[in-house]
Amino acid sequence: MSAHPKHRLAALALAASVLVGLSTPAAAAPAALPDPPGSALDWIEGELADDGGNLRSSFDGGPPAGIQSFDDWGLTIDAILALAADGRGDESAASTAAGLVEANVASYVTGGEFGPDDRYAGALAKTLLMAQIQGDDGRDFNGFDLPAELLARLRADGPDAGRFSDKSFGDFSNGFSQALALLALDRTPGGAPASAVEFLLAQQCPGGSFRGDYTTPGGCTADTAATVDATGFALQALVAVEPTCATRQAVADAVDSLISGQNAGGSFGGESGSNANSTGLAAVALRSLGETGAADEAAGFIAGLQLQDGDDLGAIALNQAGLTAAADGVEVLERDGFRRATTQGVLAFGLPTYGEIGAEAVDPAALAPCGDSAPEDPGPVVPPAPSSATATLSATSVRAGDDLTVTGTGFIPGEAVSVTLYSTPVEIGSVTADAAGQMSFTFTVPSDIEPGDHRVELVGQRSGARASATFVVLGVESARTLPATGRTTGAQAGAGAALVMLGAALVALARRQVVAVAPQHLELPC
Repeated sequence: MSAHPKHRLAALALAASVLVGLSTPAAAAPAALPDPPGSALDWIEGELADDGGNLRSSFDGGPPAGIQSFDDWGLTIDAILALAADGRGDESAASTAAGLVEANVASYVTGGEFGPDDRYAGALAKTLLMAQIQGDDGRDFNGFDLPAELLARLRADGPDAGRFSDKSFGDFSNGFSQALALLALDRTPGGAPASAVEFLLAQQCPGGSFRGDYTTPGGCTADTAATVDATGFALQALVAVEPTCATRQAVADAVDSLISGQNAGGSFGGESGSNANSTGLAAVALRSLGETGAADEAAGFIAGLQLQDGDDLGAIALNQAGLTAAADGVEVLERDGFRRATTQGVLAFGLPTYGEIGAEAVDPAALAPCGDSAPEDPGPVVPPAPSSATATLSATSVRAGDDLTVTGTGFIPGEAVSVTLYSTPVEIGSVTADAAGQMSFTFTVPSDIEPGDHRVELVGQRSGARASATFVVLGVESARTLPATGRTTGAQAGAGAALVMLGAALVALARRQVVAVAPQHLELPC
């Protein structure tokens, strides 16, 4: 069954919000590193105002429809993040845009009217990150608990365990959504799930860069799958999460891979050609890790793609071809490309990574590889998995449709604990452990669950601690009997009746014997 055209358009728009359009290779002459990125951000603010507070994307619908446009919430969030990176998050343009994202969050993170129960991991992650940077924890974001929704998209087992996946007619999750999820969840009390970090590490290709396409399950096995964009996002995520020897080595290898692949003139972009998006994402990650020389060269390349005058002063073209085409002004269908290039290209101009916005800057020395000669391997900073995690249920036998409460102990205080129903895995939700490492979660047993044995499993998303408890779902016939003393078969019922009759006969015989011995002295009960 094919997806509805509007549904497919929504999925493509979601992918376009983080993907960079392909272009032919084109060289741009390096330019002097600009002053703080004021003109580019001023242009972004103007674009938000011109579109009514958020950004829209346009496409040619052909005759007779002509040029069409739609609200592009992913692109709008890119603009908000860029403004927030420069300290403009509280200004009217960013605040207005963030309010519109919240008001329309359902149309972005779900399939809308064609799939209200669908959930897109990348959209959830991007929205949560934006909300957090704007001062909202996202737990009640126009009716959505964004951290819980995002954790519910985390795969618990299989070859892609640790991957944040879409719940939809297709899985469009990729390297961008995985990195964004880690960046967002790192800002929550429970931190980024260890399994999700491990999955991202598995996406590092032999040469050090990361793949962005997760169509093939498992990890990256060939450098041909690696992209600059996915590597830039992965680096931002890996420097934000709690460091381990594994993440530190991965960061060092990725940095070496990026620098060795930097083009003459400072640009980045492999087969798709040198472009502003790839270069901006690589530059912001490299600068945060102390590689200022490579980052400055990249910023110089992007400065050469900026419009220097006219109504669109400060806008950044995707590549030299785009800059040339806009010599007489930015046309409607070209504007979308300028918006995407500017919101990510501007990051090269000394702005912080997404993980550093509103937070402390990364100390590159703290991310140096552990090394074989290190006097002491610090190992994971994440606390070890508790060995005493437990799970208990409010009942051991229930009917479909009943409420059941699972209580857990022994988790890390403040960490997110996922709740999954087995035997066929059903992601129920997530809850945050309290200060004592305890949690409680009440759910409704699915109406279509099969009778028999089932279990509820709890997994600490930071510690990796696991605990489970089992229960029985009663069938229709069992549900009609009183469960206090268990089930009663027909044979058992007959034997019980016989015993009752035998007991009555013995009592009558005893009474007659007593009366026969001393009838004048005893008062028998009624």
